[in-house]
Amino acid sequence: MPLFAPSRAASEPPSSSPSPVSAPTDVAATHRRLLMDQVASLLVDENREIVHLTGRAGRFLEHNPGTPTHNLLEKVHPLLRLELRGALYQAFQKGEATERTVPFPDAGDGPEHVRVRVQPLDDAEGGQRLAQVCFEEADAPGRGVDEDGEATVSSKEPTERERDLESELQDVKEQLQITSEEHETVTEEMETANEELMSMNEELQAKNEELQTSKEQLQSVNEELTTTNQQLNAKVEALDQANNDLQNLMEATQVGTLFLDRDLEIRRYTSSMTDIFGLRSVDEGRPITDFTPKIAYDALVADAERVLEEQASIEREVEGPGRTWYLMRLRPYRTVSGEVEGVVMTFVDITAQKHAAETLRAERDLVSALIDTAGALIVVLGEDGSIVRFNTACERLTGYDAAEAEGTDLRDLLVAPDDREAVTSRLDALADGTTDRADLEMQWAPAEGEPRLIKGSFTALRDESGAVQHFIVTGTDMTRHRELEREVIEISDRERQRIGEALHDVISSGLTHVVMRTDTLAHRLKEEGTAVTADDLEGISSEVKEAADQIRSLSHALIPRALRQDHLAAALADLADEEEDFSDVECVFVGEEGETRPEDETDAMNLYRIAHEAVANAREHADPSRIQLGLREEGADLVLSIRDDGRGWEGDTPEEEGLGLHLMRYRANLIGATLRLTSDDGETVVECRLPLP
Repeated sequence: MPLFAPSRAASEPPSSSPSPVSAPTDVAATHRRLLMDQVASLLVDENREIVHLTGRAGRFLEHNPGTPTHNLLEKVHPLLRLELRGALYQAFQKGEATERTVPFPDAGDGPEHVRVRVQPLDDAEGGQRLAQVCFEEADAPGRGVDEDGEATVSSKEPTERERDLESELQDVKEQLQITSEEHETVTEEMETANEELMSMNEELQAKNEELQTSKEQLQSVNEELTTTNQQLNAKVEALDQANNDLQNLMEATQVGTLFLDRDLEIRRYTSSMTDIFGLRSVDEGRPITDFTPKIAYDALVADAERVLEEQASIEREVEGPGRTWYLMRLRPYRTVSGEVEGVVMTFVDITAQKHAAETLRAERDLVSALIDTAGALIVVLGEDGSIVRFNTACERLTGYDAAEAEGTDLRDLLVAPDDREAVTSRLDALADGTTDRADLEMQWAPAEGEPRLIKGSFTALRDESGAVQHFIVTGTDMTRHRELEREVIEISDRERQRIGEALHDVISSGLTHVVMRTDTLAHRLKEEGTAVTADDLEGISSEVKEAADQIRSLSHALIPRALRQDHLAAALADLADEEEDFSDVECVFVGEEGETRPEDETDAMNLYRIAHEAVANAREHADPSRIQLGLREEGADLVLSIRDDGRGWEGDTPEEEGLGLHLMRYRANLIGATLRLTSDDGETVVECRLPLP
């Protein structure tokens, strides 16, 4: 028996008209189209959904009212569902093909039975599992076909056992059908529930998607918050680092700092403030008026209020405990926007600077005092030669005040025109570094009076780099010195003239007379043979002795005998004796004649000359009745004194100083001694003090 019954289309004779298709591909397409029209076939997937069907498959399907569906089991008659469900299970689960003949409950002229063949497809496109379901018309079991092709029924009647079995089979089928229907009902309910679950799942999926979206949004917000948190953490770390740096900076600078708000309450302070206010950590937030500072300053709160009111800074130097000093600054506490929110107090320890300034001021005052009290002329010049400092000695000599002289060029103010070029050349040499010191005798023109001869010395004061900061000019007024030199020369010339005249008039004439007498005696002895008498020899001896005495007197005037043989004390005693013998004025020496100081012959000679000149001045100008010479040791000085009771003078010094007094001062300065003259209560005293080595 053939697998497929011949269809009506197949029994009809083929058309005699020629086919217009000649290409092989067109023949294959035509063949497929004929098969599609002749075979009742469907393709279903694993969910029993129809994915494709042929035209003849429609007669085996039913269309129920309601929502259309593609499920094959719902499209076929209920009697076919059981067979199809099993066949599809075999095809998809076991991969086996099945073929069954079942009654087809179709009214009309349709077949009574249908052959259902189900086979899996292995070469489905896209990887989708499919199965082919074919429906074919079939004869009832037990019916044959005669020679003419007509269906025949077997003449053998079924037995009682077969009828019972068939009846039982029918009952089983009915029960199976009922069970299948119940199963289908349950399946439909389950599908309904599944659809509800699917709907709920879709809703849950939508909710899940919304939650996922919210999660993504929350994740994005979380990431933003994480980024913001990281940035905030970085800023916090930077702020902590800046705070640590600021704290270490404030501690390293050792500057006491106190922050107050607008109510003058403590906001923050550094550890150095504990030495000034005695603050502790618990004191933050308390008003500053609750504390008494350890500085000698009572207007601190008033100054802080003034800073808040006027928004201006205040700076003062205040003294702390233990001779400490602070530079106190009060400034407004300003925000970044410029608003004033409090007061900042800083206390800088300036104790070392203050003490150094005091020491420097004392040294400056000392130097100024030394410069002003020094007998020498001292002028400090700037780089351009202008006067920066003018000491008191210069003021006395020139008649210019320091304020008047300072700022004026030395060459324009004092130096004579003939000496200005020489002064300029020496300043240039010092500036160039070609010399470290330059000396010059120059003429200074005072405000009034005659020009003064100044022996000056120029030096340069340089900084660390060697550049000239100031020129120092020191000078000595040589005017009187030159006058004294001329006077000394004149005195020396007069003494030479006096000694020459004495030698010529007294000694030379006496010796000439002696020579003449000796020549006469020699001539008498030679020519006349007269004997020399004792009287002649005594006369010659007397004249020679007188000449010797005169020579000795002159030598004593030049160098005292006692000073040649002994020390100053003995020479002063001899001077007193000689003065008393010469002038008939009582002259005594008071002191130890055995005193051996000074040991220096120059010092002894100058002190003796001072005593000799003082005695001569007293004898010639004071008309005294008594003169007293003294030599004593007083402290670290050797004191020479000459006292007389003659006429003195009024005031501290004589109105006019003669040559003798100038010579005494000159000799005292020469040996580093000081000469003092007093006249009081009828007694004149000349005192010369020589420092002992």
